[in-house]
Amino acid sequence: MLTCSCWTTKQVKQVRWQNYTFHLAVSDGGATTNFNWKVTARYQGLFGTREKTVFEAYGGPYLTDMQVENSTLVLLAYDGQAERIELDLQHLEALLEDSVRYHRYSLRQSNSFYQEPAFINAQREKEQYLDLEAAQRRQQQEAQRH
Repeated sequence: MLTCSCWTTKQVKQVRWQNYTFHLAVSDGGATTNFNWKVTARYQGLFGTREKTVFEAYGGPYLTDMQVENSTLVLLAYDGQAERIELDLQHLEALLEDSVRYHRYSLRQSNSFYQEPAFINAQREKEQYLDLEAAQRRQQQEAQRH
């Protein structure tokens, strides 16, 4: 995602698991954009400290917190009620190679170990329905003008 200097980023939370530090941050680009949530993993690599994105969501799902439960990174989301997105840290290498990325609830990138929560699929279907309704209204308005 491209960002400009008008974006403000707020660090929400930091948690540790083994030799990794996970950071949850939210960026706000102002009134004409959606929020962008990003979870990164910081660790010592062969050539020093590395930081890679493991999860990113632009415009939804809306992340509120994160925690580690055993070997699972739990991202807490809000969709009218509290929801959970679970990332299995036993497959962290796959997340570091192919992070999970959403754009307005639409899954843009993933890996074979990620299991999408049902609430995200339900919200995506709702968004698609609302988009379809809006397109139909535009067509009707266009037809009435001619």
